[in-house]
Amino acid sequence: MFYLRLILVFGRPESKLVSEIVQFILKKLNHTSLGDSKGLVGIDSRIERLKTLLCIRSSEARIIGIWGMGGIGKTTIAEAVFNSISSQYESCCFITNVREKLEECGGLILLREEFLSRVLEQENLRIDTPRMGSTLIKERIRHKKVLTVLDDVNDVEQVECLIERHDMFGPASRILVTSRDRQVLKNVADEIYEVEELNCSEARQLFSLSVFKGNHIPKYYMGLSIRAVNYAKGNPLALKVLGSFLFDLRKEDWENALNKLERNPQLKIYNMLKVSFDALGDEEKNIFLDIAGFFKGKQIDYVKRILDGCGFSINIGVFFLAERCLITSSNGKIEMHDLLQEMAFKIVRQESIKERDVNQVLTKNLVSVMYVNA
Repeated sequence: MFYLRLILVFGRPESKLVSEIVQFILKKLNHTSLGDSKGLVGIDSRIERLKTLLCIRSSEARIIGIWGMGGIGKTTIAEAVFNSISSQYESCCFITNVREKLEECGGLILLREEFLSRVLEQENLRIDTPRMGSTLIKERIRHKKVLTVLDDVNDVEQVECLIERHDMFGPASRILVTSRDRQVLKNVADEIYEVEELNCSEARQLFSLSVFKGNHIPKYYMGLSIRAVNYAKGNPLALKVLGSFLFDLRKEDWENALNKLERNPQLKIYNMLKVSFDALGDEEKNIFLDIAGFFKGKQIDYVKRILDGCGFSINIGVFFLAERCLITSSNGKIEMHDLLQEMAFKIVRQESIKERDVNQVLTKNLVSVMYVNA
């Protein structure tokens, strides 16, 4: 009788109606199963703080920014929150690696089509207009309660090409935007959540899970483990990479491995952090390298006087670096994460090697020319 009443109400064949009911239930069950955050160290308290900013019971659409340095866990936190609340929304869409996708050929058009296809749950959607598409599409979106994540955004236009206005989605919609650039988030978000580093206890637990596959560090590994944890400075990705790097190594090999890492950062950590450096202008790059080499821990006023004397626009430069999570200030001093400082040292070493190679080539060519002309 239940199915018969549904058929009478909706006027659809029973097989089609049953299929739609099954798909609806599976979708809800899938969202529910994804909400498990076990194994993600320190995630629960961070989820709760982000949920507070989301104001889930509010009927207004809200955009919340998630800001922090590379590897700090922005995407992990966004994904955990997305999975825990997605069942409350009509349509859900998680777009990963926005920055990378937009750099690809045709990236803007493809990304917009992917975004709208997921939001509208319509395959093979094609949008040929420069903006969001037809009035019909906009009208359909405007009546949907949507949960969206735009992950790894580094430009305001990237958000604007997908989300034209706060009210383009239905009431109570929520949009999460992750970025290393706080200035981008200031332009698009109602609130910004700054992701904090793992505390000592959380860092040790994550490292232990990564290298020992358990919650406790063996006593005879404690000293070296503390050294590894201190090296990562609460950065979750660095802790996981270190754990994988040291996993299954003999204790006597740990010290050599850690010495090597402190001289030359692990490539995955280096590449992850260097994305932020590569996005800087030439002047900001030079200021960053100078701070890493000479001014970390120095008074801000002192640093400004020195670098102003070198012709830098230091006030603007320091502001840009802070907004991009490359430096911080504490008690009137400029500070920098140790991993970022090591990245800077490696960049300088690589540039020095390139300059030396160029000088050698030029010297050899000059000698050859002189020999030929003699």
